[in-house]
Amino acid sequence: QAAPVAYTMSDLHKKGAVLDYPMGGMDSLIQALVKGLENHGGKLSLNSRVEQMLLEEQNGSAQCVGVVLDDGRKIKANHVVSNAPL
Repeated sequence: QAAPVAYTMSDLHKKGAVLDYPMGGMDSLIQALVKGLENHGGKLSLNSRVEQMLLEEQNGSAQCVGVVLDDGRKIKANHVVSNAPL
């Protein structure tokens, strides 16, 4: 997981870069993301280990259409947001 963090942080070392903090702290950023997700009909599932991403071929490429959790539950979705390394 170090590579994605290093890539993200690399911009901070460019000439003229400025490190700013969100108003209200990092928690306010997280709460805004969750609110946006829920306002668009999404659901955030914390502490849910994904065992498998469900893929289907659509328009000649694989699309994620849901997940299978470690307890066996299948969750189908029109959109899946994941930070899984590819």
